[in-house]
Amino acid sequence: EAAAVVAELVQSSTTLRELDLSDNNVGENLVKEVNGETVVIKPAPGLTTICQALRTSSLTALDLSRNNIDTGGCYVLATALKGENENNPRNNSGGNKGGGKGCPSLRSLALDGNPVTTGWTVAGTSHRGGLAIAEALRSNTTLETLCWKGGDKAACRLPSKVVVALAKTLAKFNDTIVELDLSGNACG
Repeated sequence: EAAAVVAELVQSSTTLRELDLSDNNVGENLVKEVNGETVVIKPAPGLTTICQALRTSSLTALDLSRNNIDTGGCYVLATALKGENENNPRNNSGGNKGGGKGCPSLRSLALDGNPVTTGWTVAGTSHRGGLAIAEALRSNTTLETLCWKGGDKAACRLPSKVVVALAKTLAKFNDTIVELDLSGNACG
């Protein structure tokens, strides 16, 4: 699987700093038809593999734009953004009011045009993946730039509930984000 090879590169390279994986469908779920119904067998296996590699990587910039990252993929990414790295004390102890956790060196993350309000949803809960990312930023001490532009499709625009949660979380708990781009979303 290509994601596994990319993850190995991310994890083992000491020189790779920026990785653009936009338009690669790393957020695609592994699905199967069971008795005529579509069932998610494994949520975003490519994204999961890459996010696990982020915990020990030297990447400073990651672009995951337009990768079909849905609600389940947001949970995978949120877990990575919150994950502690015991090999990097700087990220375990300072910076944010939330506790100092996060990917060891990731400074910039782009999530433009992902259908975060689709997949794994029950009526009225399509915003939960975005809320998981907002919550992860509460304790992330490394991210400085977050670009999460909406897309042409409604499913690719952050609902106002997520925009509010992001703004409140960043205002109260996160003092490392210096650039935030939420253009094209439901901020009105």
